Amino acid sequence: MAERILKFVESGGTWVATQYTGYCDEYNRILFGGLPGQGLGTVLGIWNEEYDALPEGKTRRVKTAPGNRLKLSGTFEAVELCEVLHLRGATALALFDEDFYAGQPVITVNEFGKGRAYYVGARFGEDLLSAFYRGLLAELALSGPLEAELPKGVMVQRRVKGSEAFLFVVSFRSEPTQVSLGKCEYTSLSDQSRVKGSLELPAFGSAVLRAENAR
Repeated sequence: MAERILKFVESGGTWVATQYTGYCDEYNRILFGGLPGQGLGTVLGIWNEEYDALPEGKTRRVKTAPGNRLKLSGTFEAVELCEVLHLRGATALALFDEDFYAGQPVITVNEFGKGRAYYVGARFGEDLLSAFYRGLLAELALSGPLEAELPKGVMVQRRVKGSEAFLFVVSFRSEPTQVSLGKCEYTSLSDQSRVKGSLELPAFGSAVLRAENAR
């Protein structure tokens, strides 16, 4: 797996790794030679000295690095787990701003071959993760399955076969939810009804929609 990741990034891929990546083998045995192991530290451009579990309810403030490539801004709170990282070629996008690891990198990016590897060295809430992945999607010029922004707690996956596109819409919300569908018109595969403009989902509801002439 580590060899495949290395080749993927080296050939131009973008890889995002998070806490505990490259710590253990398939039998849960700790890897030797520094963490992340199996050469993944070289791909990520970091060395992980240690990790620190935070007590329940405790957080650590994180600040974004000025002029970072994903345009992250402001401060965020790390929860549950913080890793003590050292840069070994990577660039810091965000750093801890308090406690004994103040000034240590927590989100990094490393240029490796033709590609790029990101590392998120703490657990965060939705605010930081949403900002991080929005920045990454913009950098990679990737668009979402729908033009409109999804309501919180709603997931949409898009699959294409030939000239047809299928949307799998799932709500994890405990109340009815309206999902904006943009300008495209769809057919609901449950009852063959036409759906346009928006989709009404019941609590914890789901739908599979088909669009013609997919691009």
